[in-house]
Amino acid sequence: MRFGGVEMPIVFMKVSGRISDVELPNIKAGLRPVVAEEISADEADARLKPEDILIWGSRVTEMDEAHDVDLQIVIFAHDYPSRKANLEERRKRIQERMLCESGGRKAYCWIILAPTSYGTFVV
Repeated sequence: MRFGGVEMPIVFMKVSGRISDVELPNIKAGLRPVVAEEISADEADARLKPEDILIWGSRVTEMDEAHDVDLQIVIFAHDYPSRKANLEERRKRIQERMLCESGGRKAYCWIILAPTSYGTFVV
């Protein structure tokens, strides 16, 4: 995590009960480097390393709508022009690369780009 840096993309990862606690660490470990590589941007300070990616995870509950999906990946990142230029291709590559990690289960990936501002402070 690049504390004090320009960017720290957030990945929301939601998994169904059909993904076991044994499988989960492999999926999480595979996700971080894939996202870092695929959403790195050409702009200054936008070359990402796996430790720059923050993953917030949870399990599907009865409150969720997408019960038939086993792995939901939603990525929030800054809207650099180089990311926008080929966003669809980036998403497809993430899906292809994560297919082996998810064991062929039903999954989706959604990348959301927006203007962002990130900074750290001491409480």
